[in-house]
Amino acid sequence: MSYALYGNTPTAPATARPIKRKEQNMKKYAPWLFWTVMFGMTVIFLQHGYKYHFYFCEQNYLFLFSADYAQTMLGKPGGLCAYLSAFLAQFFIYPYAGAVLTAALLTAAGILAGRLLTTVSPDTRPEFLSLLPPAALLFVHFDFNYQLQGTVAYLLALAALAGYTRIKKPRNRLIAGIVLVAALYLAAGPVALLFAVTAVLWERMQPSVFSYGYFIYPVLATLIALVTVYFAFAGEFRFVFLPDAYYQAKLRPAAILYLAWALLPCILVVAFYTGKKRLPSKGKYAWYAVQLLSAGALLYWGVPKYSDGKSMKMKELDYYARTRQWDKIEEATRGRLTNYLYLNYLNLSLSNREKLADEAFAFDQKGPLGLQVNWNKTAHVSTLLSDIYWSVGAVALSQEMAFEGFVGQPNPRLLKRLVQTNLIYGYYAVAEKYLSMLEKTVYYRNWAAAQRAFLYNDAALEADSLLGGKRKCLPAINSLALSAGIDTELRRIAESNPQHRATIQFLGMIHLAGKDLETFRPLVEKYYGTPVLPALPASFQEAVIVYSENDPAYWALHGVSDATAQRYRAYKKLLLQNRGRPNVRAVMAQSFGNTFWYYLMFK
Repeated sequence: MSYALYGNTPTAPATARPIKRKEQNMKKYAPWLFWTVMFGMTVIFLQHGYKYHFYFCEQNYLFLFSADYAQTMLGKPGGLCAYLSAFLAQFFIYPYAGAVLTAALLTAAGILAGRLLTTVSPDTRPEFLSLLPPAALLFVHFDFNYQLQGTVAYLLALAALAGYTRIKKPRNRLIAGIVLVAALYLAAGPVALLFAVTAVLWERMQPSVFSYGYFIYPVLATLIALVTVYFAFAGEFRFVFLPDAYYQAKLRPAAILYLAWALLPCILVVAFYTGKKRLPSKGKYAWYAVQLLSAGALLYWGVPKYSDGKSMKMKELDYYARTRQWDKIEEATRGRLTNYLYLNYLNLSLSNREKLADEAFAFDQKGPLGLQVNWNKTAHVSTLLSDIYWSVGAVALSQEMAFEGFVGQPNPRLLKRLVQTNLIYGYYAVAEKYLSMLEKTVYYRNWAAAQRAFLYNDAALEADSLLGGKRKCLPAINSLALSAGIDTELRRIAESNPQHRATIQFLGMIHLAGKDLETFRPLVEKYYGTPVLPALPASFQEAVIVYSENDPAYWALHGVSDATAQRYRAYKKLLLQNRGRPNVRAVMAQSFGNTFWYYLMFK
């Protein structure tokens, strides 16, 4: 039958239109589905492997809900990003928040980068290239010296590019570009230069005639950077031209910090040149595969290299110490320890449970540095040492380390310690000042409000088991911290508060860990049988036998139990039986590896 007879042409089957509409909907929603999956996978990956990293990083920020804080932060170049990053980072203390927020930032960066790429190559679908910048940002997030504002700034630059590229008229784009460069520099810092270079490159890829007037963007960004240095808003040129501005100022970042910046213009060029070629359907699938393989290869190379797995144990121990989960520290440090920081956390745990002198040698001790590492002026070590000194009642030393760490890196954890130490000393006005700061935070304000009960109230403070106990540790003779040496300092504390067993145990362990029996012996002879040292812990008894091996009467007089004496005889017998054998160390460790005798001879 001829359709011409009816004056009509054939129509498509009724099912064709729904199928076509369904395909259009799939193309429309496929990118969102893809990025939703990427977001979920990133959250799972970060939460599973790096949850302690976020708890640790939260300490690097102190966000205050106050007009003065906002004015101070926003009144300098890059201040908006610094303000926003501090606002986000304060939530890292909550479970899952760090992983979710970081994954959201990285996903948003990928989405915006993908939209930028499709503006120069809409037909070849280069969105998967947009996985590369978030992957590069992920690597620097593993470094706790990297500041979150670097990612926030990068995201703002991508958002500015997304808005810029939607402007149709070249003249309007030029005006908008100038405004965006200046605004980005004020809000986000040197990332404005990345925007400027990328915008010029994007203009060069447009079909219209390229105008050299667009070079005003990088010129303007450079001028603003120079003015910033001239007026001393930044001390070095690297802080106004490079992402170094988003890293700890006292440190030099690794080269990986620059990768995300370098990748953005590079993938734009790749997308442009592949977009000029018309690929067959099979070629498009191959191109998708190449993009995904490139992102996978980058992650496969970068995650093991930059995930900073060596510090993950330290961050875990730091979290347990912060939350006073001492049993978990001891569980996590079983076995051979090769890191002094791990040992410091372990011995801190034992000290807080007043088990240090009884159980320390059951672990892999490495000398006095295992009890207190040398101070390196970093906020992390300052915090650790402040906790150690706090545990042994050395309030002055704890306060000094908290103050030094807070000056280098203001953070709420050290601010809490400054509140406690000033309350103990009765410096209530200073404590009140610090409390007023903590009350402007989200997580710490309830704690701060509770501490107000001790302000100008000596009776309440002295009745408190924690603060009152620490106040009793204050030496009768007030002096500068460590002016007389750690030995004398701890002796004074022990004499001031004999009930604070951790003090004398820590002091004795310093001598035993250093195998300094000449200094340890007078300690026992002076304090054994007094309220300071009414009974000898296990390791102290073992040390007494060592320095008076041939005088059992001395043992009994200075607190060595019959069980310890018998065990020493068994130790000596086994040692003599295996003398000269190559496996003597392993044999002795099997039965006596947890004793001071074994530590003295074999470690």
